[in-house]
Amino acid sequence: MAKASKRHDFKKQVILLLKSRAGDICSNPTCRVHTLGSGFLAGKSVSIGVAAHIYAASPGGPRYSDGMSEELRRSYENGIWLCQTCSRLIDVDEHRFPAEVLLAWKAEAEERSLRSVGQRSITQQEKEKAVRVAYGQGVLEYSSGSVEVGSVAKVLEGYEQGLSELDERFEVIVESATATGVSHRISPKNGHSPTVSLSVCDVGGSWSGLRRLEDFGEAVEIDGRAVEFKGSELFEHLSRNIRKGGSLTIAGIGKKIETYVLLRSEDAGDYELASFESIMHSGAKGVSISGSALGGIIKVRVVSELAVGTNLDVNYSVEPWLGRRLDKLSYFPKLSRAKEFLKRNADARLVVEFYYKGSPIVFDSPDIEKQAEFLDQLFYILTLLESCRILAARFSDSLILKDFSASDFESDQITKYSSLIGGVVNAVPAGRKICEGILFSGIERTLDDWGDSGKGWVRFKENPSDSAINVLGNNVVPPPVLGTLHRFEIALFCKLKSKGSGEISYVVSAVDGSTIEWSLDSERPWVLMPG
Repeated sequence: MAKASKRHDFKKQVILLLKSRAGDICSNPTCRVHTLGSGFLAGKSVSIGVAAHIYAASPGGPRYSDGMSEELRRSYENGIWLCQTCSRLIDVDEHRFPAEVLLAWKAEAEERSLRSVGQRSITQQEKEKAVRVAYGQGVLEYSSGSVEVGSVAKVLEGYEQGLSELDERFEVIVESATATGVSHRISPKNGHSPTVSLSVCDVGGSWSGLRRLEDFGEAVEIDGRAVEFKGSELFEHLSRNIRKGGSLTIAGIGKKIETYVLLRSEDAGDYELASFESIMHSGAKGVSISGSALGGIIKVRVVSELAVGTNLDVNYSVEPWLGRRLDKLSYFPKLSRAKEFLKRNADARLVVEFYYKGSPIVFDSPDIEKQAEFLDQLFYILTLLESCRILAARFSDSLILKDFSASDFESDQITKYSSLIGGVVNAVPAGRKICEGILFSGIERTLDDWGDSGKGWVRFKENPSDSAINVLGNNVVPPPVLGTLHRFEIALFCKLKSKGSGEISYVVSAVDGSTIEWSLDSERPWVLMPG
């Protein structure tokens, strides 16, 4: 008798439900490919969709849950619709794709499918054409009033055709146009292999840039004054224009390469700081890879020179945040989680992984000193920003990140006042003198009364100040600081042979269990100074 299978596969009706609720589109938000279409032969269709298990169908599989019943493991709730590539991806890298991520994908995909009902489908080519038409119409409406869309298309087509007629060996397409210039893409027509001569003089370091292009395939932008074409009326025409104010960009053919920046701990595993696509160029002397993630906050660059070796450089930049509200900083929650990972795992190190055609290139041991500097600075910046965001919450309109040059004193002030908002309690060693003075005349209390007063509290307050602290370019005046001493001892005495003889003096000292509670005066508002 055949042995019963322990694999709990979906039934046909569950597969159809997952497929239809996802709209027959891969649920991975970075993929979104259609998973069903017509086959080449009449009457045939082609599907690349898979009903994948969120928690594995059998023991030992990715994300397997021992406590899940067979019924639940076979159910719609445990399934997600994916393309074959993404189905394989989530299973070979289950730590990167935990169940929580897949459930979020599924919910988002089904919500997107719901919104798409009754909407017109549009291809990428149709979308690009619509964008060009809309841009052209906007230009013409601005210059001469309302015109028909057909007229806009004719204007763009006429401009491109006019340039192409300057040299019939080439096809010209306008890729973008702004108030500062027009970008053209020029390619040979089928059946033509034209040759054009380019002369470049060394204006603005053009030669060094061209050497980088030859050695590593990196893009070079050349000042238009340094460029001269010969052998094509089209290129000669364009070079005359860019010499008046423009540039020529030349680059090798770049190849996309998957990139992952990770924080790796031997005990806690990996935390993915960023995943993105870099561009790889190659030349006579080696290879260069460059890319950025999180809106330009994280930048990665690798140069591998055959005769020298490989150099990896990972940088961060706060420039994308400048001018933004402190409570609306993009990607900040993700970076805050990275800071907590570093805080919990002292052994965490920086790891960069590249995948080209499925083959990994891993940088797991970059320069230790440079790596430590990067992580320390990243931790400092995120900690300072968290404190600034706490202060910004005290204002009805959030503060703007205007400048990130904070001195050590300014950083200490920001940290101090942000911590006092929630209150801080410090233990005080027994016997430490807290304060002393002379009792006001006319106060009549017994020594026993003063002894019992130590069971209460003593509050002291710093003098109010109008001095502002700099919070990343914002001049903020905080409330005064209050200190409340809980549990103390008070000693009374008279000075017999000195100034003030006969007056009752006192000394307040800490005892076992004494604490000082630091806070900010709630009766004094925060003030944002102009400028």
